[in-house]
Amino acid sequence: MTCFFVMWHDGSLGKKGTLRCVLVVHVGGTLGAGDGTSAIVRIELRKQLRFGTWENVQEVEGVFFCGRWTEQRVDFSFMAGTNEYCSKLLLVSTPSTETLDNPLDKGEELELMGCNGRLGWAARHGRPKGTFGMSWQQQSLKGGTKQLLGDDRGECLRCFAGQHASQRRSASSGSASLLTGCAYGQRGSRAD
Repeated sequence: MTCFFVMWHDGSLGKKGTLRCVLVVHVGGTLGAGDGTSAIVRIELRKQLRFGTWENVQEVEGVFFCGRWTEQRVDFSFMAGTNEYCSKLLLVSTPSTETLDNPLDKGEELELMGCNGRLGWAARHGRPKGTFGMSWQQQSLKGGTKQLLGDDRGECLRCFAGQHASQRRSASSGSASLLTGCAYGQRGSRAD
């Protein structure tokens, strides 16, 4: 579960109603950005929430967060992509053509179930092509043959193919633009 916090000035340290800080919290850490007054907020929160890494996107070139490589650009646009992460995901083994009609053994069933989990992860993180493969695989697993390994490998390759998302925001919402993309699953323009 990912929590998304936006903090606004109350008038004591900056113009009332202006953006102070944005913080995305996930089980593995946080990703945040903000104006000059936000550092104390992050320091105090870090004392209470002692887990994972705490990255300030304004201080790094880019960072992995929740399986995505994310970059905040100087023009306040951002890039968030799962290409590198997906390129490292394991694929299922390739059966020989002579064994395609043989039933799956227990090890191959486990291999396919692991692949199904990876397809599910990708589908939930901006690659909806994986949902068909996931559903199809679940229905085909019981009583399946080794042909399913080859078919599933193709589904994974299609789902994990390179793609990225980017979004451009106005300068007034600059520090929040990358974080919005991370928290809301890469909404923006897509290109393959």
